[in-house]
Amino acid sequence: MLGGVKISLEIVRRQVGFPRSGLRAAGWRRGRVGKGGFTLIELLVVIAIIAILASMLLPALSRAKQKSQSIACINHLKQLVAASAIYATDFRDFWPLNNPGDDALNLVNPPANYVPKVWAEGREGSNLISEDQAQGMVSERVSLLAPYLKSKQVFRCPGDKKPWKINNQLITRPRSYGMNAYVGWNSTPWHDMPNEQRYEVFRKTSVNRTVSTIFIFGEIYPESICRPMFGINMDANTIYHVPGNYHGQISNFAYTDAHAEGHRWRDGQFNDPKPPPANWHDHTGFTARPSSATDLVWLKEHSTYRR
Repeated sequence: MLGGVKISLEIVRRQVGFPRSGLRAAGWRRGRVGKGGFTLIELLVVIAIIAILASMLLPALSRAKQKSQSIACINHLKQLVAASAIYATDFRDFWPLNNPGDDALNLVNPPANYVPKVWAEGREGSNLISEDQAQGMVSERVSLLAPYLKSKQVFRCPGDKKPWKINNQLITRPRSYGMNAYVGWNSTPWHDMPNEQRYEVFRKTSVNRTVSTIFIFGEIYPESICRPMFGINMDANTIYHVPGNYHGQISNFAYTDAHAEGHRWRDGQFNDPKPPPANWHDHTGFTARPSSATDLVWLKEHSTYRR
């Protein structure tokens, strides 16, 4: 008995396509051991058994691996929101600053008098394109959360393993997460977002009547991620940042009450669009397909609420 499936001689016979007489001729009798070693038919039967077992076990192992990566990812998100909460206790209840960042800043060697302006500095594709530059995310000289997070691995989902070719080199993307643009925003709107005239912007931890439903950090699809924020087009049927697909149809989020969990999308195309958009960074022109309407509503409802 293995995995609730009993492998019998009859199952093996059917898998390999041998008649009953063929198995008997090959010496498959209870208690009989051939003196001349294994016959070709016996070896083929053993190979068939191994193939059956592999077909049952490999999918389960793949799911277990994906689950373990998701658990580690949620742990990273919890560390990010915990660091943000500690920051808030040090800075009069304010969340870490959130904005488009400075894509011209040298993250390895910033100016001597540079003052950090955002929770984690760097724009992928501009100045966040190498492991050395990724170290800037945990450098107190350029990133506000750096004093509370010492490993740059926290900024990356363990399931984010897709190689990224930049400057003729293959690297792993330094960051998998973005900060909700309606949390901590301290700059002018970027592509008309956030819209503070219509929606609440949560700059302080105390300004939120639904702390368990508003996310602060979320996974972003590899090609969609760029600046530090997670953008949401609240008044349009378009997707600013596509949520991450590192765990299949589930994307992980951390919320302002410090818990983190995964959310399963109803439409698998929402976080893994096929065909992909012509321009991943056309943040105001990527229209959500009709099958993703419910998922887009969920994302908006967990980003902010009307003033």
